Amino acid sequence: MKTFHLPFGFRKMIFLNVLFFLQPAVFGQQDSFFSAGPSVVTLKQVVVRNKLDVPSFIKRVQEDTSFYKAFRNLRVLGYTSLNSIQILTKKNEIHASLNSRSRQYVKNRCRWIQTEDEKSTGDFFDANHNYNYYTADLYASLFLAKDTICGETNI
Repeated sequence: MKTFHLPFGFRKMIFLNVLFFLQPAVFGQQDSFFSAGPSVVTLKQVVVRNKLDVPSFIKRVQEDTSFYKAFRNLRVLGYTSLNSIQILTKKNEIHASLNSRSRQYVKNRCRWIQTEDEKSTGDFFDANHNYNYYTADLYASLFLAKDTICGETNI
C-alpha cells in the first residue's frame, strides 16, 4: 500500500471531511482503509461503490480550495453552533458524549467562543475538564477556541 505524507493541516481537513461529510454508516459491508502517515483514513463502502477510492479522495481534498475557503470563513464570522460528539464502542454503543451550544463572536479582528449550554456523559472529560479523546480534542481545537484569537483572516 502506498503511503502519503501529508502536512498536519491537510490531515485535519481530511479528518473533518471524513467525520462530517461521510457520516452515514453502512453496516455489514467492507470499508476501505488508507494510511496517510500516522493517520488512517476510512471510507465507508457506500463511498467506495461510487467510484471514489481513498487516494483519489485525498487528492480531491488537497486540490479543492472551496472547502478550505469555507473553513477559513469560519474564522472571521460570528455564528452559533450546535455541537454533538459521540464516542462509540466497537459495538456502536455510546461510551461518552458531548452536546453543547456555542456562539462565536467577532470584533476588531478577534474572535472568541462562548459556550451557552453543555452536557456531557461518560468519561468525555477528565477531572480538569480536558478532553479524554483525540477526536474531541481535534474538534475543539478547530471549532471551540478556549481563548480569544486575534489577527486571523480568511485569505
